[in-house]
Amino acid sequence: MAPAAFCNLLPSHRKMSDGDKAQVNSMKQFGIPTSKIMAYMAGQSSGYSMLRFTKRDLYNYVHSQWRARILDGDAAATISYLEGKANADLMSVARYTTTADNRLGNLFWVDGIMKSDYELFGDVLAFDATYRGNKYKKTFWMSWVKEDRTLL
Repeated sequence: MAPAAFCNLLPSHRKMSDGDKAQVNSMKQFGIPTSKIMAYMAGQSSGYSMLRFTKRDLYNYVHSQWRARILDGDAAATISYLEGKANADLMSVARYTTTADNRLGNLFWVDGIMKSDYELFGDVLAFDATYRGNKYKKTFWMSWVKEDRTLL
């Protein structure tokens, strides 16, 4: 049994209300840092001990909102960019798939310059330029396609 003063720290009692989340979202839209939001909300509640969530809960919520916005935005922007390139360059091709939860699954593109390079040189090398920096937790494969079109 925890003393009443520490009940707000128990995981079963920690919860950000919908009002708290809405207030955090509106403050983040104006560029207010998360630490200042925490201090402001503690001031509203008469101290940190009166909040129904911890600093880590607030940072986790802000991070989850940021990640959801960025993931959808990046994929949509990339697809829109590649479709625009395909309309401008008749030799370019862009194909993508989506997952069951409507996220970007696979992405392949080639433009006219890449195609002409392949015609001239016959080899293609694909590699992962995001090693240790892939924020989407997606695997990226590397392959070498030789002139006889065998995949190594």
